[in-house]
Amino acid sequence: MKHIADIISILILGLVARSCEPTPEQLAFHWAPIHYQDINQKEAQGKKDFITRVDRNGQWDVSLNWNNFGSYPLEAWVYYSVISSRSHHYITYAFYHPLDWDSGEDKNDFEGALFIIRKDGSMWGTLEAVVTNWHNRFHTYFPSDTPLIAGCTIEEQDKCWIQWEDGRVKTSQEWGGHGFGCYPAYIRKHNDAVIYIPSKTLAAVPPIIPYRIQTAVPYRLEDIHADGGLWDNRYNDKVFNPRRNWLEMIGGHANAPWAWDSDNDGGFCLRGIWTHDPALLAQYYFRLKGSAVESWEYFNRDYTRNRYREDMEILAQENAKQLYSHQHMSLDYWIHNSGGSCPETDRQYPCD
Repeated sequence: MKHIADIISILILGLVARSCEPTPEQLAFHWAPIHYQDINQKEAQGKKDFITRVDRNGQWDVSLNWNNFGSYPLEAWVYYSVISSRSHHYITYAFYHPLDWDSGEDKNDFEGALFIIRKDGSMWGTLEAVVTNWHNRFHTYFPSDTPLIAGCTIEEQDKCWIQWEDGRVKTSQEWGGHGFGCYPAYIRKHNDAVIYIPSKTLAAVPPIIPYRIQTAVPYRLEDIHADGGLWDNRYNDKVFNPRRNWLEMIGGHANAPWAWDSDNDGGFCLRGIWTHDPALLAQYYFRLKGSAVESWEYFNRDYTRNRYREDMEILAQENAKQLYSHQHMSLDYWIHNSGGSCPETDRQYPCD
């Protein structure tokens, strides 16, 4: 009976939460992280590690971002999208760098994080976990009061707790390859760095950062689904490689946020699941501690807002099935064919 009562309680909380839901823009700003970007001063005085927007100087031609790297200011912008189900909000924050220069001089770099927020009847909900995209690996971080524990993730969750600053999650990135984690991954207290602070009005250009100094710089948010924005330009062959079906940016190997994938989750979570079906990713990656409620009951897959799924053009793509809708991609399939067991993977993990 307690099991049934728990499920009813979850559904009621979801109904109450929908009645006072803020807008996607409000949600994204409320949860926007304070971001620590480590820099290497030997590379253009650290500028190669600054974040910016894809359409620098208003031009949707990413080749200008590398060929004319020094010609345009690196104004601080971060992309976001908000997906909502009956039980949760899933907010993607995507950080774009014109160069991925750690191993050569690759063009473009997109890394970021997925914030998983429980609808609990309050205006903003409660953060339960953060999943980060570290190159081609997904990793999980938890607030100390989360009801979740690791399901099929590769990490020991008790080693990687979220740190907060002024009520915001602290995230961080390395210099060069821009691997993404939660602070203090990749960065130390005395590293020279840009501390990007969310702002509603100002996207600033970082100054020259003194050695071993961390300088605060305001950044603004840009909706991935804004009219004429990143999602609308997914078929633009000056931005995305047409041979890769709007998944990979031209000139390099940067995947669009809607094409992020983990190469060590046993293949259960397919490319694009981060945006197309984040509740399914959560069902696979997490379980509830001390509760009889199963993860597929807790993370409801009835989406009330998901522009990626609503845009029916994706179904016309040759690889739409591989991207978003594998016929066997379900928890039932996982349980029946793998016994509910997690794949054998390494445990490399950027905690600190």
